This record gives sequence, C-alpha cells and structure tokens, in this order.
Amino acid sequence: MSKRTFVVLAEDDPEIFDSLCERIEDHGFEIETTVEAVGMLVGSMEIGQVDEIRHLSGVASVTEEMTAHIPAPDSDGPF
Repeated sequence: MSKRTFVVLAEDDPEIFDSLCERIEDHGFEIETTVEAVGMLVGSMEIGQVDEIRHLSGVASVTEEMTAHIPAPDSDGPF
C-alpha cells in the first residue's frame, strides 16, 4: 500500500495533545507538522492503518489531505 497525507484533529483538550501525538506515532503515523493551538497534526501513513488512529481516544477526525489544481485564467482548463 502507499502512504498518503492525512490531517488529524484532536479533541479540544490541550492537556492530552502530547500524549495523543505519541500514541498516534505508535500506530505508524509519521507526523510532519503539528499546530497545537488548534489541535491539528499533519502527517502520513499507510492507507490500511488509518482506521487504527480514527478510533483512538482524543482523535476528533482524520481526513485525507486533498490537492486542488486551478488552471490559469487563459487556459482551456476543465472549468
């Protein structure tokens, strides 16, 4: 399976943020960026392991990062 980038939002409890980061990493999530002020982690992991972190206590949501491609105004893009 291939690795994908995901955004994880922690529940609104800054007291558990550090321990949640450790538990998520223990499940194979490679943290690239943390934004503790909003309880957000950005990182990657194998697609098949995502459900393991979705159900961890303290995880509010797990979303796959999306990329948008916007064509130049003078292009013959799909819009």
